[in-house]
Amino acid sequence: MEHKAYIDSLRGFAIFVVVIGHCCEFGLGHNNTLFNYMYYSFHMPLFMFISGLVAFHRPDYKFILFVKSKACRLLIPFFVVGGLSCLARNIGISDFLLDFAKKGYWFLPVLFFIMLLMFPAYILSRKFNVKNCLWKDLALYFIPLVFSVACYKVLPVSFNNLLSIKYIVKLYPFVLMGMLTSKYASIDKIMNKDWVKCLLLIFSGILFVFIYRVNGAISIVGYFLVPVIYLLFKNSKKLGTAKCFSKMGGQTLQIYVLHYFMIPSIRSIANFIDNQQVFFINNHNFLLYAFISIIIASMVIICTLSVVKIIELSPVLNFILFGINPKGK
Repeated sequence: MEHKAYIDSLRGFAIFVVVIGHCCEFGLGHNNTLFNYMYYSFHMPLFMFISGLVAFHRPDYKFILFVKSKACRLLIPFFVVGGLSCLARNIGISDFLLDFAKKGYWFLPVLFFIMLLMFPAYILSRKFNVKNCLWKDLALYFIPLVFSVACYKVLPVSFNNLLSIKYIVKLYPFVLMGMLTSKYASIDKIMNKDWVKCLLLIFSGILFVFIYRVNGAISIVGYFLVPVIYLLFKNSKKLGTAKCFSKMGGQTLQIYVLHYFMIPSIRSIANFIDNQQVFFINNHNFLLYAFISIIIASMVIICTLSVVKIIELSPVLNFILFGINPKGK
């Protein structure tokens, strides 16, 4: 799949939602509001879907080069910036590695392991020339998911936490969705039908209300909502080429690894919001939380991008912190 401008805008939107959510959760100190449920329903599934869209776009991938490329881009920032975060927060390295969420940095190793799991299926798909058979591709790529579920069930908790297998199982299907959408034009064509988009939105709304009420696995909503967001950016000229989103979209990894350092602790503001009785929803002030989180997230991203710009002046720092090879290899 050739790189399209809307993909950067879609990435930018995804990272913006992630930072908004983290500002609400870590800055304001709330992670159980209606607002949290809204962004948790799609923000990381959307990121994984986008990763699938652009995965394996080179036909000449060799395993060693593939692993080296993904390790540089994902594991170097994970260990270096994650390690710096541990120092800043006085967290032991074992606590960091054995935490299934990796103190917020789980996305990097999880995406690395998902790509590693998918690679053999990708090679087999190419070897057996599976080009126009969706069901054969589904069967091939389903095997790594079954393997991941088996590992999650049989391996000790500590090992599960070390590899964040819970997140691998949960988010692998979204990477697969993105990859198959990129590979098969027929999927894109079906999703683009008006009645399909309407059904996806209706199911998203119904599922969201139900899962929110029973406190269930909200990411299930992502199976219906993520395709709608993808189509919205792909088909809309304004969203697909929005400068603010495309600018962030070109720096998503940098924003992701550094934004935690920029989030201020503003729990006094959260206490003030909780004492207000305007737009009162489920014991939390939904609109005020959303508005303040968006404002803070915008400031956090501006600060983060400013720091990134300084770091990029040094090719060595750029490689150490973000895994970007100065030679572009």
